[in-house]
Amino acid sequence: MPQTLYIKQVINGREIRKSVTVQRVFLVDGGPALFLHKNGVYGYKDGSPVRTETELDQIGNLTQRNLAKRWWRDTGQKLSEEYYARLAAEEAKALEAEIADPSALAAEGDYLLYRRREVDKKDSQWSVPFTWMELGFDRRPDWWGVAPFIRLNNGYEYELVEDAGNEDHAEPGPDNKRAGKKKSVSEKESTIKAAEL
Repeated sequence: MPQTLYIKQVINGREIRKSVTVQRVFLVDGGPALFLHKNGVYGYKDGSPVRTETELDQIGNLTQRNLAKRWWRDTGQKLSEEYYARLAAEEAKALEAEIADPSALAAEGDYLLYRRREVDKKDSQWSVPFTWMELGFDRRPDWWGVAPFIRLNNGYEYELVEDAGNEDHAEPGPDNKRAGKKKSVSEKESTIKAAEL
């Protein structure tokens, strides 16, 4: 007798309830249950077909397993390959949409803010946050946007500023927490010695 199951799926960031009708459920020890759906597809609870024929070997009843394998040879293999190829293409398309244009990423790095202070001065205060262009570099330094904190041999240390609006330019405390909202990393990880700017 057919049974209606309700499953939750997330599509385009929204959670929806979807109903599927199944004819038979094949419970498998230690693995996901397989379902014979009303449309004749052997697959998973969400309605997707099995990926490989070997998954059908989990069906305990020999008659049902032979029927499932015949379905696989007749239509299942092609259906499964098309379904998972389409799914992979959709995922690749979604990934491409998430990956920005490289020139846009470069421009984003151009506007990251750092602040600096002199290393050797006892009462040195952090400067106002700035972009690399404001400092007079002829090109963006390789470490810009990568290193949360760096000490260079030019006598300055630089710190990435995540929230320039809340910057108070105070000295860091003894526990290596710096003022403002910045990335916290250990001194060993964060200090990069550079031979030259």
